[in-house]
Amino acid sequence: MSAALFEVLHGRYSDGTPVATVEGRDARLRSIHDHLHRLLNARNNVLAHLPEHGLPDLPSLYDGLPYSIDTLTRLVREAIVRFEPRLQHVQVTARASESRDCVVQLEVTGVVEDGGLARFRTFLQSDGGADIRPGVANARVF
Repeated sequence: MSAALFEVLHGRYSDGTPVATVEGRDARLRSIHDHLHRLLNARNNVLAHLPEHGLPDLPSLYDGLPYSIDTLTRLVREAIVRFEPRLQHVQVTARASESRDCVVQLEVTGVVEDGGLARFRTFLQSDGGADIRPGVANARVF
């Protein structure tokens, strides 16, 4: 099964698509996408048993931009490497923002179990939230 426990328990992905209707690589990519969304919107010290889960307070890092961009990309990469094991060889790169609503746009790239490339566009917003969108991966978008 390619869906994570969270999706199995809820029976659907974050966009409402039933888990049972998606199979294989598409299921894995949807599950990774949903988990990245939860992970990058979580803040450190919120979970008592995993205080390092999520990211630190992002607006405080925004104050140091553009000088803090390397720190920001490193923190995002470290969180993904630690808490999303289905994505290997993770790279996080800052990109020019496509949206006025986002402070920083990142591209998260990694290799999934089948050896294929997965790419996600991440828009870090001024309120500290993160919007994760699928990018083109091996010429496929789920």
